[in-house]
Amino acid sequence: MKQKRDYMRERDVEALNHVLSDELGRWFFYRILDRAKLNSQSFTGNSTTFFNEGMRAVAILLQNDLGKIGDGVEGVKKYHLAQIENIQMQKYFKTLEQSELEKGE
Repeated sequence: MKQKRDYMRERDVEALNHVLSDELGRWFFYRILDRAKLNSQSFTGNSTTFFNEGMRAVAILLQNDLGKIGDGVEGVKKYHLAQIENIQMQKYFKTLEQSELEKGE
């Protein structure tokens, strides 16, 4: 018999799949992982390290849930799409910054 946590876990994966099915959702998901410093150094040499590690732990949980979408590959593909879209946006932002600098000269 399923318990409450089983239903919640399934619902979380369904919700994540839903979010990653849309470009804005992928943007938001990627930004959460980025703001949680998933791919950043967390050690600071002081107690801020504990805070940083807590944020990273949440990001790792979310990233691990990607493997629960569909056959596992589906979630990873959606995450990779989010990464590609993020790179494209960063390039766009860089061109905006460059054009702003050129106007200011």
